[in-house]
Amino acid sequence: MCSLYRRLITTFLLSLVLTLTQAYHLRFWTVWCRHSAKSVCVIDIEGGDLQHRSNRYVDRFGFLPFSSKPDPYVVVRHGSIVRKTQISGNSLKPRWYYRSMVPFYSKRGFHITLYDAQVFAKDSIIGRAWIGPLEAASMIESGEAEVISIGHNIGKIRMRISCPANLKDRKLPLDYKNSVLSKSAQTIPLLKEKETK
Repeated sequence: MCSLYRRLITTFLLSLVLTLTQAYHLRFWTVWCRHSAKSVCVIDIEGGDLQHRSNRYVDRFGFLPFSSKPDPYVVVRHGSIVRKTQISGNSLKPRWYYRSMVPFYSKRGFHITLYDAQVFAKDSIIGRAWIGPLEAASMIESGEAEVISIGHNIGKIRMRISCPANLKDRKLPLDYKNSVLSKSAQTIPLLKEKETK
């Protein structure tokens, strides 16, 4: 009789510990997987600088002296949000000056892909970059544009992720899915002017 009570108490304690452990882990994963956009951020993609030697064969007739240079554009993915710049035609030093407002998910990074636009074929990938959640948070805190490598000896792009004070803790505007910003967001300066001493 005593051993039966001991078994029941042991079984109850083990099931209690197991239930509490599962509840703790379930709560942890619920917090981790919950990606509610509590704020918005602004992505500025200013331009790029591609290496000539590694990108001369991007086009079909890249080995010819009269062949064109790549027609690059950038695609930025942040969670399920995708933003695409305009195409900068025939340039190794593209300048997009692109800006877009996106909902900001603090636990997700930014996947950046540089493509070469093709007319008769699928667009080819020139380079890729990844900005992790911690790097994105540091970029937002600094507020400065940074040069990001898109691959070894391929090139670099200059971009900024910011969360201006007038956009923090604000509900998403109705047109946040569009690439064109509202008039209030277009008044944000593209780059902070450095103070000259």
